[in-house]
Amino acid sequence: SARVMVFKPLDSKRCDNANCHDKPERGAIHGTQFAGQDCGLCHKMDGWKPITFSHDAASYKGYKLEGKHKEVKCEKCHKPDPNKAVVYEGKSIPMAHYKPIATDRCDTALCHADPHKKLFAPRRCVDCHVIADWKNMTSVFDHSFDTKYPLTGKHKTAKCESCHKNKVWKPLSLDCNSCHAKEDKHKGKLGTNCDDCHATASWSPKPVAHERTGFPLTETHNQLICSDCHTKGKGDFSGLSPDCQQCHTDPHLNQMGRLCNDCHNMRSWEPTKFRHSLTGFRLEGGHRYLNCGRCHTGRVYRVVPSDCLFCHATDFGKPSAMAFHSIFNKSYDTNCVKCHTQFTWSQPRK
Repeated sequence: SARVMVFKPLDSKRCDNANCHDKPERGAIHGTQFAGQDCGLCHKMDGWKPITFSHDAASYKGYKLEGKHKEVKCEKCHKPDPNKAVVYEGKSIPMAHYKPIATDRCDTALCHADPHKKLFAPRRCVDCHVIADWKNMTSVFDHSFDTKYPLTGKHKTAKCESCHKNKVWKPLSLDCNSCHAKEDKHKGKLGTNCDDCHATASWSPKPVAHERTGFPLTETHNQLICSDCHTKGKGDFSGLSPDCQQCHTDPHLNQMGRLCNDCHNMRSWEPTKFRHSLTGFRLEGGHRYLNCGRCHTGRVYRVVPSDCLFCHATDFGKPSAMAFHSIFNKSYDTNCVKCHTQFTWSQPRK
């Protein structure tokens, strides 16, 4: 028997009221999420996809998409539920949840599982993150104000995960060794308070750090590197004596004792503090400009005779000097000061 085709006008007020899209299995894709709403609010006739719905529409009063959310596909947040799949034309189609999602907290939605495992509960994600860039926290979170450990120096440019291993963001130990144990060249011999000697601006030791040892580095010593004096190597900076001869070979062969700073200072090795007048032989005239070694030959600095001939025997025995003395010093008296002064050798005393 022939079937009668119905060509009378169909009810086109709603897509699912006509004989077209009213199949139970087709309509069940949304379930009852949009019951009573017109399909044309989201779909159009020239193509079922893409949908015409926009989160940014002025008529929409729900959650506006901002930042990175604008680039996300609908199904990333409105995830299909495989437990509520509908079989349509031989295909299993999971039901998608398009009803408003809870947006009071990022981790209460189906989108962002809490990577911190509730370490920051009950704080919200927006307290540290922004939608424009999830990893850029500088506009919201400030380590200097939001924690007890302000980031200074090199710490400012360090990546978060360099210190917060395995995404553990809760307060860490403020002990430097908790992060820098492998970098401790001293092998624990100088303790774990690295900031006693180092600063975050540079790993080089602080200039003031050496003051705590009782031997402050000043003048020329401050220009040295640690290994110039601490020669043991392997980060061993302990066990040195403040005795100068720990580093400096005594050029006086122990004639002057071990207190080098009686004559020398750290600005210059020249004996600026030494006073020759205290030896009983005041340096005057030409003597003041001579190098110490001119008189103290062989590094003999003690018990040097003050007799002129001790230094000037060669001068006294020159033919010209002998001829001169044959006229004015016929007895060849070696007490030179009777005729000469330290200011000028060539003009005898009157």
